[in-house]
Amino acid sequence: MKKSLLIALPLLFSVPAYGEFSMGDTNLSNVTVKNVNTLGIATLSKVKTEEVSVTGPLTFKDLSVVHDGTITGPVKGINGQFENLTITGPFTFEGVSVHKDATLTGPVSGSKGYFGDLTVSGPLNVTEILCQNLTVTGPVDVTKLAVRDKTVAVGNFTANDSDFGDMTLTANKILFNETTAHTLLIKKNSDVESSFLSWFGDNSDENAQELRLTNKSIIEGNVTFESGKGKIFLEEGSKIKGEVQGGVVQNI
Repeated sequence: MKKSLLIALPLLFSVPAYGEFSMGDTNLSNVTVKNVNTLGIATLSKVKTEEVSVTGPLTFKDLSVVHDGTITGPVKGINGQFENLTITGPFTFEGVSVHKDATLTGPVSGSKGYFGDLTVSGPLNVTEILCQNLTVTGPVDVTKLAVRDKTVAVGNFTANDSDFGDMTLTANKILFNETTAHTLLIKKNSDVESSFLSWFGDNSDENAQELRLTNKSIIEGNVTFESGKGKIFLEEGSKIKGEVQGGVVQNI
C-alpha cells in the first residue's frame, strides 16, 4: 500500500534587517521582518521572517519562517512553514511544513503536514501527515500517516490507512486498520510505562498486550512481543509475512 501526500516545502526568501519585538497583544499582517519576538497574545497573518519567538498564545495564517519557531503557549495555525519548530503547549494546525525537527510538548491535532523528525510528548491525533521519523510519548490516533523510517511510541496506538517503516511500540492495545508496517517490535511495559499508560486511561494488565490487524493490514516482516505474552487478532485479508515471536495468533 503506497500513499502519496502533496506537501508544500519551505520557501527561501530574503528579509530586511529589522525585527519586531513587542509586549502585550501583537497583530502583524502582510509584512516581512527579520524576526518576531513577542510576549503576550500574538496573531500573525501573511508574515515572512527568519525567526519567531512567542511567549503566549499564537494564532497564525500563511506564516513563513526561514529558521526556527519557538513558542511557549497554545498554538493554532493554518499554512505555516518552518525549518525547526518547538512548541510547549497545545498545537492545532492545518497545512504545516517543518523541514527538519519539530519538538512538540502538549496535545497535537491537525491535518495536511510534513515533518522531518517529529517528536511529540502528549496525545497525537492527526490526518494526512508525512514525516521521516516519529517519536511519541502519549496515545496515538492517526489516519493517512506515512512515516518513512522509524516510529517509536509509548502509549496505545491506533492507525488507519497508514504506512510505517520499522516500529517499536510500548502499548497494551494496538490497532492497525488498512495499515502497513515493515517490522513491529512491541516492548514489555516497565513499571514506569505501565503507570504512564494508566494515567492516559488504559488500565489493562501489562500481560495482555494486544495487536489487531483489520481491513487488509499487512506487516511485511516480523512481529515480536518482548514480553513473550502477546496476542494478535488477525482479520481475514490481513497478513503477517514474517514470523511471530512471543505471541499467539487468533483469526477473527
